Amino acid sequence: PEPMPDPEPETEPDSEPDKEPETGATAGDPQRLIPRWLVPLLIGVVTITAGVVTWRAGQLASSAAFEDRQSVGQTIKQQQQFTEAGLSTVNAAVGYVDYVADYAEAAAIDDLAAESEEKGNTTVAAELRRDADELRLAATGKARAVGVFGTESVLTQVVTESDQPLPFDIEKELDSRQAAASSGITSPGKLDPDGWADKADDTRTRVRALRLATVLLLFAVVAYTVAEVTRSTGTRRLAFVAGSIIYVVVTTTTFVSVF
Repeated sequence: PEPMPDPEPETEPDSEPDKEPETGATAGDPQRLIPRWLVPLLIGVVTITAGVVTWRAGQLASSAAFEDRQSVGQTIKQQQQFTEAGLSTVNAAVGYVDYVADYAEAAAIDDLAAESEEKGNTTVAAELRRDADELRLAATGKARAVGVFGTESVLTQVVTESDQPLPFDIEKELDSRQAAASSGITSPGKLDPDGWADKADDTRTRVRALRLATVLLLFAVVAYTVAEVTRSTGTRRLAFVAGSIIYVVVTTTTFVSVF
């Protein structure tokens, strides 16, 4: 029998080339330069920052409402004080008219006394002069009672024994009564409704700025989200840079000048 040929040796299939181990930030993506943990962390930081800005905007909105109420309330009180001072001044002016009329009548009696004295009726003249003095004294007391004059003015006239009526400046009286109304014991103090209104406007401007900052921070979140989910290296880098710029600029501006 013919000899059998030797069987050919079996060849092992070529082994696959060795793969580089996946480690660190480039795991699964050799071109990824941004660590996988960084973008989610930044999304969380931006979200927390937006929440803080929103909270502050709510606080300032409450402050603006309080300042508006103060402005309205003080405007009402100021108008009330002005009205009360005006009515008081008008009543004093009416009382002053009566006061001047009584003094005019006393002057007429003095003239009669002078005529009687010229005719030799000294007794009648003395009685007339006494009546004139009593009329002036009564007129002064009535004027003081209705608030035309203060005690100091009345005492000055009594001491000087003047037969001329005291002057009355209605503008000065109005200013004086307004000042007394704003500085009295029951007065709420110095009223500044315009100042409160300006402060409320400034606070509302800050609220609008904070709300705008919140919207811009949401754009930063969107940019970071794109950087997280995209497979394009260029898009990932562009979105990451855009989100970082928005976050840094908005946060710095808000906390330095608005917050």
